[in-house]
Amino acid sequence: MDMPCRTFSDVYRGQVIDVLVVCPPGVLDTVDFIVQVTVTLNHQAASPAINVCGRGYESYDEAHHAGILIGQGMIDSLTH
Repeated sequence: MDMPCRTFSDVYRGQVIDVLVVCPPGVLDTVDFIVQVTVTLNHQAASPAINVCGRGYESYDEAHHAGILIGQGMIDSLTH
């Protein structure tokens, strides 16, 4: 079964952050958004994807912004 999703990309400190926001079918409560964050460092293989769920996001945009912040934290951790 396909789940509605949206993808977003951002660049932070020259690195690419990809965010996939998924809303499972039949979800009545936006708490069930799933956010998958992947970071590509120096145009090399992407980091393992991080899945975040159950955080109470109220919209795709809120989940997207949270994913970007997680990606920025990953980049800061991996490049220092």
